[in-house]
Amino acid sequence: MRIALDARELTSPEPRGGGRYLLGLLTALLARDDDVEYCLLSWSDLGHDLGDPRVQVVVDPGPRGARFRVWDQWTLPKLVRRTSPTILHCPVNLAPLRQRCPTIVTVHDTVMLHERGEATLTEFLYLRRFLPPALRRAHAILTVSEFSAADIAREVGISSKRIIVTYPGVDRDPDSRSVSALPPEIGIEPGYVFHLGATDPRKNTSELLESYSELIGDHPEAPPLVVAGLQPEGQVALKRRAEELGVPTRVRILGYVSDETLRALYDNARVFCYPSRWEGFGFPALEAMRAGCPVIAADSTSIPEVVGDAALLVAPNDREAWARAIARALASESLRIELRERGFRRVEAFRWDRSAERTFAVYQQIAGDGRPLSRIETSGSADTPTRRSARLPNA
Repeated sequence: MRIALDARELTSPEPRGGGRYLLGLLTALLARDDDVEYCLLSWSDLGHDLGDPRVQVVVDPGPRGARFRVWDQWTLPKLVRRTSPTILHCPVNLAPLRQRCPTIVTVHDTVMLHERGEATLTEFLYLRRFLPPALRRAHAILTVSEFSAADIAREVGISSKRIIVTYPGVDRDPDSRSVSALPPEIGIEPGYVFHLGATDPRKNTSELLESYSELIGDHPEAPPLVVAGLQPEGQVALKRRAEELGVPTRVRILGYVSDETLRALYDNARVFCYPSRWEGFGFPALEAMRAGCPVIAADSTSIPEVVGDAALLVAPNDREAWARAIARALASESLRIELRERGFRRVEAFRWDRSAERTFAVYQQIAGDGRPLSRIETSGSADTPTRRSARLPNA
């Protein structure tokens, strides 16, 4: 069996989102003892060497068109014809409308079916126009949460039997209870409130700043807020708003940070805040729990499904409730210890080998009969994380 994958997300040596997903999935698939070849299709050289003879990289730079449209619909199908795979797997939301081999699409979130967010108008209209028919024509649809699966079925009009939930994993940490030292050059002391921010309005970074301002008003002794991950324009806007709220000296705003620095930021935070209004999954919450950082998270979309009983859950836009939840977590060491231990247990439910097992079962079924998928059951299905989420009192 020969699997072609759209690997554009791996062109960066520091992948985010879909690139992290593809890298984790591929690593787990290659760890299996299967007679399978993987052909990675891209528009430029990859930033990662998987170091496996079963992996072939095929590059064709274009034409790309505006960001991705022409490459998606013209160049990618040309690469598929050239490489003749058994299956094409498009792992980040999009797929060609016309394809000669069975196609699988992984949908990471469905926000593009509802709101524009930070996408340009052209990108948004393209997604709204091309994603639904691409999903209807796909032989199988993989997605990363039950929430997203239900939303795809409802919004696109696809039978739930063709949609398979393959929860992503988080990398195992052999020494998860150790604490990494913060890099001295960032000038931050341990014990802060931490948030991994974004310019996209659905991430609610600005709303969290408003809640933090309310927290400082009631608890002036509260530790500083550290926000990492913002693009330069987002940093400027958040600094401006912090000045308007009168808390510029209480907020430290960082741009993109390395994986090592991010891990240290999780390790040394007293609490991690994840107020996003819309998520298809929620990697940052799991990363925080893996590092032993207590989590306060929004009670929206897929987030309760991911965090289970290991986080305080708060309505994403309730500023006063967020201020109260942060104050409660900061004040109670016993609560932080409880959340920390629950988080360690919760993370164990999300493993890349299970995700690879379910994904490979879909490959086998599609390759076996070449027909669109009906609901598949694998031995990994019994390991699906429970969706039970428990609000600790007065969250």
